[in-house]
Amino acid sequence: MATSPSTSRSKKARVDPKRTAIRRIDFSRTVKVGLEEGWITEEASFFDYGCGHGDDLRRLEAMGVEASGWDPGHRPDAPKKKADVVNLGFVLNVIEEDKDRRKAIQEAWKLANKVLIVGARLNHDRKRLKGVELEDGLVTRKGTFQKFFDQTELRGLIDQALEGESLAAAPGIFVVFRDEAMRQTFLAKRQRRVAAAPKPRISDILFEEHKPLLEALMSFFTERGRLPGPGELEEAPAIEEAIGTLKQAFAVVRRVTGKEEWAAIAENRRQDLLVYLAIARLSKRPRLGELSHEMQLDIRALFGTHKKACEQADELLFAAGNQEKVHDLTANKPFGKTTPDAFYVHISALSS
Repeated sequence: MATSPSTSRSKKARVDPKRTAIRRIDFSRTVKVGLEEGWITEEASFFDYGCGHGDDLRRLEAMGVEASGWDPGHRPDAPKKKADVVNLGFVLNVIEEDKDRRKAIQEAWKLANKVLIVGARLNHDRKRLKGVELEDGLVTRKGTFQKFFDQTELRGLIDQALEGESLAAAPGIFVVFRDEAMRQTFLAKRQRRVAAAPKPRISDILFEEHKPLLEALMSFFTERGRLPGPGELEEAPAIEEAIGTLKQAFAVVRRVTGKEEWAAIAENRRQDLLVYLAIARLSKRPRLGELSHEMQLDIRALFGTHKKACEQADELLFAAGNQEKVHDLTANKPFGKTTPDAFYVHISALSS
């Protein structure tokens, strides 16, 4: 656990900030989120605001990531550097004063070129610790201060400090984007359903001969619901040399695996984009140029134009207000629970 920036200490408790840093045998949860989402890469610089012993930094450097950090207890003389990704992981918990928590968020945000990741311990962790109440937290038997949050409280603290809007990435973890394209990609990804590439039924000679190349193409189509654009698929030149155009190569795939499954995947991706664009209407829907290059290609391939996509998204959004239609759609579902005024469904059945 990282240590806190300097804070005003209560006279009733002597809290040593160095004791809050713990040794890790794996990446911290905030860094794991950054790696899983593809924000922390060899091409992106990383700065850990409150890095503790620096375990995350050493593991990232071993992966080839340009990583640096600062900590008031363990690296007080290290420079605070701007970076593409800034991590404020489990620092807010160990700061006693609310104004100092806001200050830490603001200082970390100033360093973030693209995205700030903020993580804090939630209230359910409090059950594991015993200590003396202090301000809005407690002093543990080890002499460390710990403040626990609920999800709404943590979001409110971040949004108030930055006068902006943070997004939940996981329980106790929020992100704030300075890069609008990254923000929109993250929002769209949250609406994407999990899909598996259809398996070949009867292999033919061409498919078997170039199977590794075609599987790369299948994987891309499963992810995006369309064929790759220029430079999007590393294997594209080899595919074109061996088979022909990507369109011809995908025709081979469809003949072997069946057309229906691929059409369903494309339609699912199309519906996912519609849901994303519909929800975006409730705040401020981004213009086409504000989206990532990949999302722009998605929209052009699946809708033709951004305007057509937005028009269909609006129809979908307004249809949600048709109570009669909503009732008809949910009345005979084999899952969920229907009451006179609501339909409850477990998160595992959302894609159904």
